[in-house]
Amino acid sequence: MTVRSVDGGVNGWVVVAIAFVALALTFAARSSVGVLMPIWEQELDWGRTLTSGGSSLVLAMMAVSSPLAGNLMDRYGPRPVFATGLALLGGAILVTSTISEEWQFLIIFGLIGGLGFGSLSLPLVSTAVAIYFTKNRGLASGIAMSGSTGGQLPTLILLSVLITSIGWRGAYVVFGLLLILLVPVSLALIRRCPDPVPVHEAGVKDSLSGKLRYLCRDRTFLLLLAAFTLCGFTTSGVADVHFVPYAVSVGYPLTDSTSAYGVHGVFNLVGLLLAGFFADHLHRPKLLASIYALRGLSFVLLLFISADIKLMYLFAAIFGLLNFSVLPLVASLVAANIGVRIMGLTMGLVFAGHSLGGALGAFLGGYIYDAFDNYVWLWILSGGLSFAAAIFSIFVLETRGGASTMRPAPATA
Repeated sequence: MTVRSVDGGVNGWVVVAIAFVALALTFAARSSVGVLMPIWEQELDWGRTLTSGGSSLVLAMMAVSSPLAGNLMDRYGPRPVFATGLALLGGAILVTSTISEEWQFLIIFGLIGGLGFGSLSLPLVSTAVAIYFTKNRGLASGIAMSGSTGGQLPTLILLSVLITSIGWRGAYVVFGLLLILLVPVSLALIRRCPDPVPVHEAGVKDSLSGKLRYLCRDRTFLLLLAAFTLCGFTTSGVADVHFVPYAVSVGYPLTDSTSAYGVHGVFNLVGLLLAGFFADHLHRPKLLASIYALRGLSFVLLLFISADIKLMYLFAAIFGLLNFSVLPLVASLVAANIGVRIMGLTMGLVFAGHSLGGALGAFLGGYIYDAFDNYVWLWILSGGLSFAAAIFSIFVLETRGGASTMRPAPATA
């Protein structure tokens, strides 16, 4: 059995379109925790340790579900994975609109919602696109993943408008229904993907344990996993959860804070597309390390945003350029050094590390704020960890090779 050479076709672009919309809604739903923190504090008397803990639980569940969903995608394609993830997440958001107790938030949004978030993660979207595309893979991946960036801006604005007009509960009802409506759309429009190549033809046993043993001996996987775990701490855990509450805490209104975060989303799109282009022309490990190092420096700017609103928007733009731009580089290195045949599992595991790092960052952010009544030490810690991620990245080997091939499994002693 061999993989057919495909350039997407109608079905491939349908996957891109559905992924774009799904990512726009899911990333806005995740970001809603940061937007609603001040509201929940007043209405439900919840501390930031609790709400940050809910975000941490989401990321922890994403760490569990992403590798499993990635392995299923390697075998069965994106159709069942996308549909299941949308159903879980849409149902969780819908039910969250009715909660009033802390345990309800943790179980419904954190546990169940986290499973849905993990099935619709950016690494799995990049894997889904890689299944259908060869010639136009970079373009298609950039468009699909831009739903999490450019598509997030209008959905965040919609979320803010809905919260202001019908309250946060009504806003969650709307978002939950939109996600659930995508389930029949996915089942109806996504067709079966090209037949996968059995992994044992590439020297890896066609079993989960065999694939895991192979990856645990792979240098590229281990270094990218370490760097991406620290990346998750600074982005999903810190910036995504605590940027808006921090801006509000230093005196900016919620509308300005969410608008700045929306600007961050737009520049995410710019950074993602630029990195996708430069990944084909520059030394990828050096470029990846440079992005992480510059991200570390950007946290210094965050310490001074209270002095001028322009600094807040400047940080949002710079951090946006340096946020999702790492993903095309990571995906490209995985495809070239490891191969697309187990790319779903590989990217799922790398993203699991990212999610665990994010879970720790989200929780520590709330803990540090409750302990010190400010975020200063969180920004300093995040800057240092970004530089550590740069060090890991610089040691990744640059291997320009076919994305549909896999190196032989490392010899064992």
